[in-house]
Amino acid sequence: MMESLWSAMGPSLYSVLLVLCLGITVIGFPGNWAMVALVALWKLMHGDAGFGWGFAAGCAGIALVGEGVEMGLQALTGTRHGSSRKGSIGGYVGMILGAIACAPILFGLGALPGALLGAYLGCLFMEHSQGRPWPEANRAARGVLLGSFLGIITKFSLGVVILVLVIPRLFA
Repeated sequence: MMESLWSAMGPSLYSVLLVLCLGITVIGFPGNWAMVALVALWKLMHGDAGFGWGFAAGCAGIALVGEGVEMGLQALTGTRHGSSRKGSIGGYVGMILGAIACAPILFGLGALPGALLGAYLGCLFMEHSQGRPWPEANRAARGVLLGSFLGIITKFSLGVVILVLVIPRLFA
């Protein structure tokens, strides 16, 4: 009886978990990687799943591209706005710290503005600590902030791609 209940409810519950994982991507947590882990777990639990290990590896590849694009956009827009390498690194570290520090605010929703503010402040601090005047450091930090925002949007969009690819296969 329990097995038949799981067979009927399993794909639906898993779909809900996948959507929740996508949601945590927005607030700065590794939701795409959590989705990849769920895909691998589904394959382990259902050897005859509607997909193979190559598909699971492809999902991991999409998640990896998301991480690379996020970092790349932050560095690219920061550089275009005058950020140094140290400023971009400061922005990336600030993004992580800001997301962690603000995650408890509004039941996790504070992580997104915390990540963006952290990226800005991290870059601003690093640029100014290297002797750059405030207006130059501010311009560079705004570039890193823009890149962080675009990177988060792109990573979320790639998470949607994973979701759209996986959910129909759960019901196959």
